[in-house]
Amino acid sequence: MATAKLKIFPVDEDPREMEISGGIISFGRGSDNDVSFPADSNVSRNHAEIESRGENFYVVDLESRNGLTVNGENVNGERRLQDGDAINFGGESCVEFHQKSVSGEQSAVSSGNAGSGNAGNIGNAGNVGSTVTATPTTNETPKAKSNLPAILIGSAVLFVVLIAVVIVAVVIFLPQTKGCVGSVEILSPESGETVESSVDIKVQAMNAKCIERVVYKIDGENVATAETAPFGVTLESEDVQQFADKNSHVLTASVVSTDGSTAIQKTDVLLGFQSPKAVVKNDGSNPKISDIKPKISDSAPEVSTVETNPDSQSSSQISLSEVKTMSETFVKRFSGGFAYKFDQQFLRNVQAKTSEYRANGFYQKAANYQDQINVAFIGEQDLDAPLGYVLAMSRSKFDNKKTGNLEGLWQMSNDVVAANGYNGQCGNETLSDSAQNCAARAAAIYTKALVVNLFQGDVIYGVSCFGMSPAEAGNWKITLPENRADFWNVIKSAKQRETLTRFFAAAIVAENPQKFDLKRDKPLSEYYKK
Repeated sequence: MATAKLKIFPVDEDPREMEISGGIISFGRGSDNDVSFPADSNVSRNHAEIESRGENFYVVDLESRNGLTVNGENVNGERRLQDGDAINFGGESCVEFHQKSVSGEQSAVSSGNAGSGNAGNIGNAGNVGSTVTATPTTNETPKAKSNLPAILIGSAVLFVVLIAVVIVAVVIFLPQTKGCVGSVEILSPESGETVESSVDIKVQAMNAKCIERVVYKIDGENVATAETAPFGVTLESEDVQQFADKNSHVLTASVVSTDGSTAIQKTDVLLGFQSPKAVVKNDGSNPKISDIKPKISDSAPEVSTVETNPDSQSSSQISLSEVKTMSETFVKRFSGGFAYKFDQQFLRNVQAKTSEYRANGFYQKAANYQDQINVAFIGEQDLDAPLGYVLAMSRSKFDNKKTGNLEGLWQMSNDVVAANGYNGQCGNETLSDSAQNCAARAAAIYTKALVVNLFQGDVIYGVSCFGMSPAEAGNWKITLPENRADFWNVIKSAKQRETLTRFFAAAIVAENPQKFDLKRDKPLSEYYKK
């Protein structure tokens, strides 16, 4: 079995050594790692692993925030380690890797044995078979002569040690001076926010001295550039008015570092944009129609058959405390028994998103699929009753239409369904068939795979993965902390946050229609009450 020695250089701690042989060694800021760097904020909670495979060791990056380098070179995925490699964990914390060699140890032993033989052999090392014996005339003379070589040898050893220390220091600090790479994390705005006027983008910069500029994009289109620390910008309404529609848009940041490299940052933000509201003039007159210039698409969007309640537009919005109470009541309907912390920003996002589900007619539309949902989700897969209904409400509002490559009430990708065999009970039916039998069965099997099989009944984390393949969801789960009650600060993906926000917004409206002035609708739970 391969063995190796790690020389660990943490921040604000003394260096230490650690021997490893086989298995996996984890590294990160969290105390649950085998090697932790609690004082280095640039190290992710679960940053990397060193894994033994046969006679070799590999370092694996666990999608860390600031990345991983070996000898100053970025590691994408994994890399086989060589003796003497210097590993840098995105900041100041380093580990030096030394792999022990069996043949090397045997050679060292042989050399030691040779050195301990008759001193006369040193002068005739080329002829192993011959020996030369030196006979001193007095006891004192050889002692006096032997001191000088000892001093010379000691000096040489000391010189070699000093050179080795200098080399190690250069290797350790080389990643910080060569290939200087910076990164940023978007702090504000947060995913799910709707922007009506100007918006300040605030970021946290890591290795700021290595950042030349930060380029901000919305849906891949450049909208702003920051060239000085702290690298925040302000987007004015005219900069983003082309995105003022009913869709969500992705804000990303790309960092151009001083070494010339460009990297899209892992944090992205999902935003909505609205045109600024018309303002009443000082003289009290209403604005002219010509003053208001809405963006008109060449092709008119399809008009939904759901009738929006005109009274709801003027009704007062539910308070954050009501959103919190309704959310807490909703999660109690699930059997997992998990406790959650409801972040204020999450509640605000849900509060804002309820307006998209505040429309008359959802109860009647759901009636068309009551049997399919009850059979597939409750009868066949034994899932908690609300799941099938609220997922359909949040993803399609019970409209069976195709959006890109997403189909059916649950807006699933046929590629994911087919690749994982979720359509095994569909026969000749498809996800888009009007009866939705196939879609209901496929969605129920998929939902059970996420919520029950992968997350052991944790509905929040299971639902947040809806749209991922099971393999992707499984890889993401590995990165999660043990305590994940504060889900909004654990889930960082903009897409997952959007999915979860819509799930709760749809649930709140669907279970409290009268609160939203939807007088013709009843709670969806009427369809599965026992």
